[in-house]
Amino acid sequence: MSKMIIPEVEIEIGDNLYLQIKDVSFVPFKKGVTSALPEDCYPDEPAECDWKNENAKLVIKKYEYVDRFIDRIPAKFSKIKKLASEKEFDVDDSFVYEYYEQIILQIEEDLQNDR
Repeated sequence: MSKMIIPEVEIEIGDNLYLQIKDVSFVPFKKGVTSALPEDCYPDEPAECDWKNENAKLVIKKYEYVDRFIDRIPAKFSKIKKLASEKEFDVDDSFVYEYYEQIILQIEEDLQNDR
């Protein structure tokens, strides 16, 4: 698999606090070859990702729970979580790289769920 662009990656780093990165360049893990002629062997290549600094934001999200109508007879409701507000803040690239491994894991998990 070759390089791909992931439109958005979001990881929760605290209660209602998210690290959000848009347009992430991602190269997936590539399994190495160890059982061939020595000249045809190569080690595993780890997954890599990169992004432009201005594409990374800290986002604070506030949610509210609202009733959702399920059935008329008898009247049934359930609570659903709805986004009430969202605030974005610029963040330094060095801060984002502290979460590099989690970003890769989130991308791999999202790609697995899309299959």
